[in-house]
Amino acid sequence: MLEAMAKKQAHEPLLDMLRQHPEALKYAEKALARLAEEGTWYAKEALRVLADAVAVYALEKVAQDPFPELSHLYARRFLEGEALPLSAQAPGLYDPWWSLS
Repeated sequence: MLEAMAKKQAHEPLLDMLRQHPEALKYAEKALARLAEEGTWYAKEALRVLADAVAVYALEKVAQDPFPELSHLYARRFLEGEALPLSAQAPGLYDPWWSLS
């Protein structure tokens, strides 16, 4: 991953896509900056953060409820490390089959 990014700028298309979602872009750029500072020691974590940033972007792109809200909750939980609010602990928010169980 590091070699592809350093030699071929393989991460640039990802950043171009994430520019449509400033919140996701912020996390990706922060991970890439830290990766540039720490190198291989941070590579695995950087890849996880980049994947989570893509998940935030993808959830927001699905305009149908509840996905935009899930995008922000996902960022809050997995990228900020914060606990979810009580309102997010409702299975009906994120599990469309919950009412069938």
